[in-house]
Amino acid sequence: ISIAVQCLSTDFSNQKGVKGLPLHIQIDTYDENDNTDVPFHRGYCQIKVFCDKGANRKMLHETRRDEKRRLQGRKKSDGEYHEPCERSEFYHMSDLTKRAALFIGPDEYDSRYLESSLAFDPLSELEPVAKRPRASER
Repeated sequence: ISIAVQCLSTDFSNQKGVKGLPLHIQIDTYDENDNTDVPFHRGYCQIKVFCDKGANRKMLHETRRDEKRRLQGRKKSDGEYHEPCERSEFYHMSDLTKRAALFIGPDEYDSRYLESSLAFDPLSELEPVAKRPRASER
């Protein structure tokens, strides 16, 4: 499964651009023949999103820190930070009855989501809201 994460530059402070913005992704798998709201599998993982300049600064900062440690004869502490990886492994969640939280960005807000709790709705009811065309596209 490929996932695209779209963020605005205002979502990142200077520190978050370098350290990354941690996000949790949860995927629920349902059986189409079963009419219950309980998935038969739930997986989750954490990802970190970096702004373009922040990712470059992070790599430069880590390179400098590693070089400084090497010159001082110190070794990198185990588990200090994760090495970048091409794929994220999803872990199994045992709690399948808790309803999934649904994040709704401010541009996508719709009165349909005004409920006492943010609960997962069937996908057929979650039609994407068309965004306004840019001035250049009008």
